[in-house]
Amino acid sequence: MTDRERDDLMSEMASFEDIKDEPSVGIFWFSPEEKELFDVSSVPVSTLKPGLNTIPKLHKNVWAKNYYRAKAKGLTDSIYFTDYTQIPRGRVWYDRQTESFKVTVGSWYKEYEQILTPLLKTEFNLDDFKYEVDTHWELGHGWSEHDFSVYSEKMRRDPEK
Repeated sequence: MTDRERDDLMSEMASFEDIKDEPSVGIFWFSPEEKELFDVSSVPVSTLKPGLNTIPKLHKNVWAKNYYRAKAKGLTDSIYFTDYTQIPRGRVWYDRQTESFKVTVGSWYKEYEQILTPLLKTEFNLDDFKYEVDTHWELGHGWSEHDFSVYSEKMRRDPEK
């Protein structure tokens, strides 16, 4: 890499500094045992394409990627060998018309709201948001209901495991 190329890259990366405090949207899982978010995927609101109100990632795809990574490493006791819908999860959305945020979750959040709220505010740089409970994010619900999850696929192939 030439000095000029390096300077150009450093200049471009420096422009990211302003993005760090910008509110973001995305997906997450919540570990009640650890009292923390994990596998957070997010993007700043300003980077969303027109018409999008959240990131174009699905929990099932993020989980599948981690499942195959754990499998390749022989980590069969990994959390990713469980059904992703059994772990508390949610999605952060931005409403362009009202310029407000909502977090869609299952009713599981009520038990952890005092812990979850500051974690979400910090992780996604949010001043304020509303929770919205939806069946899709209830424990045991989601795409796996439709037999699309890695877990469902694994169980069809290896029901003994």
